[in-house]
Amino acid sequence: MKKKAKGIHDITTSLYQKKIVITPPRVWAFSTKPRFRRYDKKIYKTLFVERIEEPKTDVFERMDNVVILAELPKMKKEDIQWEINGDIFSIRAQDRFGSRKYSKEVLLPFLVEEAHIKTGYRNGIFEICFRRKKGAQK
Repeated sequence: MKKKAKGIHDITTSLYQKKIVITPPRVWAFSTKPRFRRYDKKIYKTLFVERIEEPKTDVFERMDNVVILAELPKMKKEDIQWEINGDIFSIRAQDRFGSRKYSKEVLLPFLVEEAHIKTGYRNGIFEICFRRKKGAQK
């Protein structure tokens, strides 16, 4: 005759004696980020996006002068390049490690004399002053 189970202890011991294993319910976890475990090294080498920011600039036009202020934080004066092509002023800056890059072009209100240009850099602010070219109208 079979023995009747009276308590929870009798049920679990009888299940283990018959080699029936009760597995806990499965818990599914979802993540929002895809994981590429197998190809980690290749992905980091191939998926590099270069980040170039535009610096914040202010352009002040006075009678015969233009003053441009560009905010270039954590840069050195040697790392800043600028040029003038006609009435377009362009500025580029990159630190030595390549972690910060800035680039911007500004349309000037008039043609400028390239002989009378004053520049300065202090506390992360690059300042450049131009004088209007005599006899040139825009």
